[in-house]
Order: sequence, then C-alpha cells, then structure tokens
Amino acid sequence: MVGDKGQIQTTKALAKFCAEHHCPPGWVSRLNEIAELLEQDDKKLVLSHLKMFKGGGMGSFLDIWPEVAFEHETPEYIEVIWWALIGHWRSQMDRL
Repeated sequence: MVGDKGQIQTTKALAKFCAEHHCPPGWVSRLNEIAELLEQDDKKLVLSHLKMFKGGGMGSFLDIWPEVAFEHETPEYIEVIWWALIGHWRSQMDRL
C-alpha cells in the first residue's frame, strides 16, 4: 500500500466534500481514483495523478469555489472548511 490511513481518509473526505458541494465531477472522480491508488502499490501512478492538483490558474483544482449545500452552512463556513481540507490534504500528500 502506497498511502497510509491518514492519506487515504483525507483524500476520501476531500472527495466527499467536493461531491456534496457541487464541485466539477471530473475533480471528484480524480480524487476518488487517488484514494483507490493510495491503497495499491504503484507510487509512480499516484504521483502522476497528483500532478493534476499541483499549481493554480484558470480551470485548476484551486480555481474551484464550492457552493453552500446544507441549510446550516454559510459561504464563510464553506470557504474555511474548503481551505482547511485542501491544506491538510496537501500536507498529507507531501509525505509521499
């Protein structure tokens, strides 16, 4: 297994958040693929999939702006959770 429990759980949590908050389905699929790949033994393949998430710019993963999806949420809450999840996920992936 390439990834550890924390890397896999964080990737799945980010994918779930993205799916629930109307992020583009292609990004959600890629995150789910990475979660699956982390449970396998091909580190090179995981790293190649992670390259899609590096950097910024128009159309990049960091260009996504999740929408409020539940009654108890506010745009400010979603923004803080979004950036916290991304920051934690990136720090987890940096350990690969």
